[in-house]
Amino acid sequence: MLIRAVTKALVLAVVVGIPVARAEGPRLVRDVNLVEESIGRGPGELVAAGAWVYFRGWDSVHGHELWRSDGEGVEMVGDLRVGNQGSWPQRLVAVGDRLFFFADDGVHGVELWTADGGSARMTGDLKEGTAEFSPVAVEEAGGLMDFTEGPAGGLWGSPFGWGLWRSDGTAAGTWMLNPVVFPDDGMLHRPFGRATHLTGVGDQLFFCHAERELWRSGGSAEGTVRLAHVGEGGVIASMVAGGDRLWFTVRRAGARELWWCDGETC
Repeated sequence: MLIRAVTKALVLAVVVGIPVARAEGPRLVRDVNLVEESIGRGPGELVAAGAWVYFRGWDSVHGHELWRSDGEGVEMVGDLRVGNQGSWPQRLVAVGDRLFFFADDGVHGVELWTADGGSARMTGDLKEGTAEFSPVAVEEAGGLMDFTEGPAGGLWGSPFGWGLWRSDGTAAGTWMLNPVVFPDDGMLHRPFGRATHLTGVGDQLFFCHAERELWRSGGSAEGTVRLAHVGEGGVIASMVAGGDRLWFTVRRAGARELWWCDGETC
């Protein structure tokens, strides 16, 4: 595969960790954009997992596929969709040394994949046939990958409508947390595809529902509970893990409030 500079092309630059005394600055590891048409199609969604940085890269032969670099070289992890259409890897997230992501191999639709080392595999045809995932948000918590999905043509109450999922990278270990009993009406709901601000703290997943409710999940429907409602006029604006606590801000009447939660009280 020819390697050459392309005028105005988007390139991948990896900064190698060198002591300050020997700092050499950024350097080009490899130009993975080989033709003028590659402008705007360069590396995207960079995620570090183990000793590698994974990203979505493009060339004219394979289209958008999963690539990786260790700072010395660059290689394509796999041609997941044969031809130049590409599998369009998306929603990349690291879980330990493994990478979780979604891709379309042209046969099964958008499904969950993992990469461990120099190869990638599909977790399974979790949505059989042409049905596929429409991932919205991803996060790591307790060595598992959590993700929410939109309806992708599904309807509320359908097995594959909105949903909050967890996965250990296997078909048997991938499940949807829905349905969950809401405390307000005691009824079963499937709302968590609309969960936002997914944040892992230890082995617990925190997320926001309906903009005003803070929820925590330990990986089961029974262990998914509402912790707080920030009140009328308040909107959860951001969340971050800090030590063994969750910190979040609430936007209210033009001001912002700082909250924290230890998993039990807020």
